[in-house]
Amino acid sequence: ESNNVYAEAITKALGRQMYHEGSFLAGSRAIKSVLKKNTEINFDQAILVDGSGQSRYDLVTPRQIVRLLHVVGNDSKLAPIFIDALPESGTDGTLKGRMQSADLAHHIHAKTGTLQGVSTLSGYLTTRSGKQLIFSILINHVVGNLDQAKSLQSKIASVLYQL
Repeated sequence: ESNNVYAEAITKALGRQMYHEGSFLAGSRAIKSVLKKNTEINFDQAILVDGSGQSRYDLVTPRQIVRLLHVVGNDSKLAPIFIDALPESGTDGTLKGRMQSADLAHHIHAKTGTLQGVSTLSGYLTTRSGKQLIFSILINHVVGNLDQAKSLQSKIASVLYQL
């Protein structure tokens, strides 16, 4: 289960460990430092101000998310643990009630993100032919209900499944 309080606490703990300052600023700096070193993600155009991603000031690109998922997904020790920890489409977590159709259920392991006007979905999808794809769909500036954005994410996933 996603727990924003834990994410915030871990961010501050990382800041304390690396920079002797248990703050979001130090924690965000620590996260960027570790990820840049291990993933080669360019954070020049990214802003991290908290640990949970709930701040409207957090700004990352789908490319950066996909790069992170690629590195983790290709690490033989981390990948099985990480992917198994992600919600599975139509089965559990934030994807329990989503993507329950035959072509999507059990074929997606992904993290959702939701704020007012924002719906995101990033993770791994196993296609009909057995390929594993990495994707990140970030939809911003939605006016009103997020159902249309979530439906669009499902339609995109369904097209990817056919590959």
